Amino acid sequence: MDQGKLAWQGTREEAFGQPEMFDSYGLRLPQTIDICRHLAVNTQSSQVDHAVAAIKEKYQVPQDNGYCTEPVNTGSADRAAAVIVEQLSFQYDKTKPQVLNHLQLTIPRGQFVALMGNNGAGKSTLLHQIGGLLQPAAGYVQVIGSRVTSVMPNVGMVLQNPDFMLFNNTVADEIAFVLRQKKECNSWPAVCRELVDQLGLSGMEEDFPLALSRGQRLRVAIAAVLASKPAVLLLDEPTTGQDIGHIEDIVLLLKAFTAQGGTVVFCTHDTEVAARFADRIVIMCKGQIVADGPGNVVFREQAVLQSTGLKPPAALLVAQNLYGGRAVTVKEVVTYVRQKCLGSNTGEYPASSVGCPN
Repeated sequence: MDQGKLAWQGTREEAFGQPEMFDSYGLRLPQTIDICRHLAVNTQSSQVDHAVAAIKEKYQVPQDNGYCTEPVNTGSADRAAAVIVEQLSFQYDKTKPQVLNHLQLTIPRGQFVALMGNNGAGKSTLLHQIGGLLQPAAGYVQVIGSRVTSVMPNVGMVLQNPDFMLFNNTVADEIAFVLRQKKECNSWPAVCRELVDQLGLSGMEEDFPLALSRGQRLRVAIAAVLASKPAVLLLDEPTTGQDIGHIEDIVLLLKAFTAQGGTVVFCTHDTEVAARFADRIVIMCKGQIVADGPGNVVFREQAVLQSTGLKPPAALLVAQNLYGGRAVTVKEVVTYVRQKCLGSNTGEYPASSVGCPN
């Protein structure tokens, strides 16, 4: 569908044979198909074993032999803590099990952290504790050196339902609200323009926020919170309802925020987004942390994934079956095959392929 009209129809295999159509409509290709197209390998199947077989027909791919995937910003050895969660426990109903159970977590400044887990694992509750919306039954949360006892001005939070956050008559007023409250009236037009451009909201400045699509409303809420210049930004399912282009707009803006020293913690069920963008992935189950580390570590813990209902990124399954690797993104798999089979490590691509995604 496109603008209320049927734009195309056909079988799944026929659709996967036209990856450029996915690009034009902002749709996400299965990672198996995306890997194959960037290696100029023809396949119309999204199954991992079919993709691996098709790649092996064209390339003699050597085994991993210690090949390193892209480095991630794990850390924190030289950075002060932005968030400290110490022996945190919480329950909504004293007759039921605790939602958070003696949780401990330290997040350094400048880190981009994905909270993952099944429904009811405690992700949103932990986010609300960090944001000061809930009070712990035991333990404490500390943000930028201060104990959290209520909502803090240096912590911004984007709720899962953006409608709870939107109350102004226009998008521009929504973004400018906090700046006006701070008497920063001179800066709000420039800040508003920058955020509107970065989040794909151009032309909507005078629109009524609640009349926009869900994805647009969520981006307005993100813009409004970023305009307040928080030190720590919390987001609950920020990529829900977004096409692939807007997901990248959101996440790249958040990455720029962390590059300037801000800290991002976001809840998500999307393993592809988490693997591609997060510096660190924290997996929760029944109110406790069951895995914590970079994607190429946590997504290989099969017992953890099974217990939490998470599926590893297809790129990891391709890497494991193709060359015994631990890559978790399309770019890492494509880069490995090109470097090992084509001798290219300078970003040059086969003429029949297109550029590798970021």
